Amino acid sequence: MKSPPLEISPEQFQRMAQEQLECLPMRFREALRNVVIIVEREAAAEEREALGLQASDELLGLYQGEPLTNRGSGYTGQLPDVIHLYMDAIIRHGREENRALPDVIREVLMHEIGHHFGLSDADMADFHGD
Repeated sequence: MKSPPLEISPEQFQRMAQEQLECLPMRFREALRNVVIIVEREAAAEEREALGLQASDELLGLYQGEPLTNRGSGYTGQLPDVIHLYMDAIIRHGREENRALPDVIREVLMHEIGHHFGLSDADMADFHGD
């Protein structure tokens, strides 16, 4: 996968992601207090392999953590959950779909946040009517 020419820096991309998070209702933002958003250029080969992805499969984001629905009363003192946003893949996807970058970032963030709230890919596909 070739990298697209960058029109924005990773720092600008991170700010755009933060702006999308700030658009969420307060009750959802509060549930994300222990979640870190990390912007990376591409997913590492090890992550792609662990997920069973083919070379042609595009990975836009990844949630790593314990979904809220799986946490019991003893869930304390844990490291933050992480949402990875893969900048180059998101930019490519937006260009292929002819969509504005903030819209694509929001869509990927909402998908990964859905995993944080315990939703599966199938749950989210049902929600979106896919």
